[in-house]
Amino acid sequence: TTGKNEIVCAALESIAYQIADIVEGMQYDKGMSKSVLRVDGGATENAYLMQFQSDILQKKVEVSACQEASAYGAALLSGEKAEIYDDKVLSDLRACQVYEPKMPESKRQEKWQGWRNGESLALKSNVINVYMNEFQKGGRDNETI
Repeated sequence: TTGKNEIVCAALESIAYQIADIVEGMQYDKGMSKSVLRVDGGATENAYLMQFQSDILQKKVEVSACQEASAYGAALLSGEKAEIYDDKVLSDLRACQVYEPKMPESKRQEKWQGWRNGESLALKSNVINVYMNEFQKGGRDNETI
């Protein structure tokens, strides 16, 4: 049966799948292939999500010691350009937690294929657009979507 725990896991896993889609797109478009994904933000506090992200990507995931490293890094780079800081201050953006892939490849492939099948079905059936149109018209409330 599908209960509260399964719904929470599905929501967290969907974040990892969407990020994996973006990483895959970057690899395809730009030929980029990185062995490490460096992450920050509130979602990084969820160990399940970070481990799942590492498993799905088959990459090391490094969680920044600074939860807002993206904004901090942008500020530091701006300060460096303005000659307020030197490049040594960027070394403060080191990882406080590292996740390594643990999921067996066969299970990863099965899960990834399930995500792809779901994406394909949603796009083919236009489910996303139908729900969003209903929601925008006020025909459905947040509980329904």
